[in-house]
Amino acid sequence: MKLHEWCTRGRGRQLAASIGCSAGYISRLVQGHERPSLELAGKISAATDGEVTIEDLLGELPAGAIWSPAQAQAELDLAQAQALLRTYDSLLSPEERALLAHGPVAKRPQSTPAQMRGAA
Repeated sequence: MKLHEWCTRGRGRQLAASIGCSAGYISRLVQGHERPSLELAGKISAATDGEVTIEDLLGELPAGAIWSPAQAQAELDLAQAQALLRTYDSLLSPEERALLAHGPVAKRPQSTPAQMRGAA
């Protein structure tokens, strides 16, 4: 069953609440303006008791794709982290990159008052 068919029964808000997203986001999914992540597609499928399948939402999955909420979350977090690191790296100046690669220049230790009295 397609998501729009399921939601036309007046269950869009209930679905949104049960999977932790806004009714507006469900509306954008129904209208085709958004595409859910694999994790969210799994949540929708579970919340609709399988009436709306992951394949209904995402099309046919690639061979070997295994859906597991924990695995999908871990992969999503890794992908997000990599994207953020790439973005952050693109904003660094050459000097900042060098500093991150080699660490800060060691500061000269400050003398204590007792050391200063002994040197005088």
